[in-house]
Amino acid sequence: MSFVSRWVELIYKVATGDWRAKVILAPIVGTLYLSLIVFFVFLSLAVDQWLSLPRVYCSLSFAIGLFFIIFGIFLTLFSTALFIRERGTPVPVSPPPTLVTTGPYRFARNPMLSGMFIQLFGLGIALGSISLTLIFTPLFIIINVWELKKVEEPELLKRLGEPYEEYRKRVPMFFPFFVKKSEKKKGKYYMRQTDLIPFFTMTFVIAWGILGLYIFASETMVRLFGNLTGQHPLFYLAVYAPAIAALTLLFYRQGVEGIRCFLSRLLLWRTSIYWYVMLILVVPLVFYVGALFKQDALDTLFPFASVTAYLSGLFFMAIKGPIEEIGWRGLALPLLQRQMAPIWAALVLGVVWAVWHLPAFMLSNTPQSAWALTPFLVGTLALSVIVTPLFNHSHGSILLPAFFHLQLINPLWPDAQPYDTWLFVAVAGIVVWLNRKTMFSRHSAVTEVF
Repeated sequence: MSFVSRWVELIYKVATGDWRAKVILAPIVGTLYLSLIVFFVFLSLAVDQWLSLPRVYCSLSFAIGLFFIIFGIFLTLFSTALFIRERGTPVPVSPPPTLVTTGPYRFARNPMLSGMFIQLFGLGIALGSISLTLIFTPLFIIINVWELKKVEEPELLKRLGEPYEEYRKRVPMFFPFFVKKSEKKKGKYYMRQTDLIPFFTMTFVIAWGILGLYIFASETMVRLFGNLTGQHPLFYLAVYAPAIAALTLLFYRQGVEGIRCFLSRLLLWRTSIYWYVMLILVVPLVFYVGALFKQDALDTLFPFASVTAYLSGLFFMAIKGPIEEIGWRGLALPLLQRQMAPIWAALVLGVVWAVWHLPAFMLSNTPQSAWALTPFLVGTLALSVIVTPLFNHSHGSILLPAFFHLQLINPLWPDAQPYDTWLFVAVAGIVVWLNRKTMFSRHSAVTEVF
């Protein structure tokens, strides 16, 4: 018998055994679990300090975080009260004697944990902690999912039997499916061609709405939310617009299961070794060769005070621009390739991608404010052309286009504008020539969204 099986058996014996063991063990287990949460919070703050990560904080982020915290506390307390009403506790060794399916348990099997996750996420936003929001909260969720799958659910099946099995099939683990499974449609073309319209609309409304307010109502926005910089929460929200739009549409069409299948494309990494050579060697080489033509661009090969400072800068880049690819390459490109060859889909998406960035050039504190507009527009078209065969050759990977995007904004590379742009145009021409059989035919193009 494995360790996990023995653990399941131990919980089952205590849960169905003498009440005195429950009285002793329930507060101990509950205290250990709460201690784990506190440990994660303080560890995340220590990691922020160790990596010198700035606090992403403003009055808006604090208000959003506080809302999540209050909602999470309410959900957790309400769910706990239902267990107590049935003469049980949230601790697995002292559960209610019968299956609870009322209140939030009608919509999720573990609403108490859902509330805890929401609280942690909200606390990370309220504190402006990058590590707590993006690293330790997801890690905490993963640990709980593993424990539920391997320990708690097998024990519940053993103790409650068929009623719990039916309940598990019908109700999701944490968050409700707002689209019933019977209403979901399967098939590779379930995402419609016309979904491009709401996708582009939401993408532009979110990003241009935020940046537009800072352009046309700058005094009010600065007074309410502070100056818009590359590290401001609202700037992140604008950058995440393509991903938000894509995930919203997927959720509307296929529910949480559709999002899960879609995001599984983040795990696709297999492609030709030549593409990895391009990603790891050619992209940096373009910047260094371009820097040869720009005065003083190569004066400092490592423009950071320490490795930690570089890793911090790289981390912020990794959670910014690459997230766009969830929408651009994850959703928009497959839908475009249903009606046109990859080369034309790449150019159309490249134009949209470039135009979407335009308001950022009008604000002085954004990264784009330091860039030349014409080379950027031309370069964006070239980059869209380069990444399209990479996307198709990797069978619709979102991971590799995101890595390509990260390489383009890697803070280690020298500033080679505008010379790097023309080199990327040359690289795009070579890529099209080498992939001419697939770039001008829809035969091998990826057209499935999930």
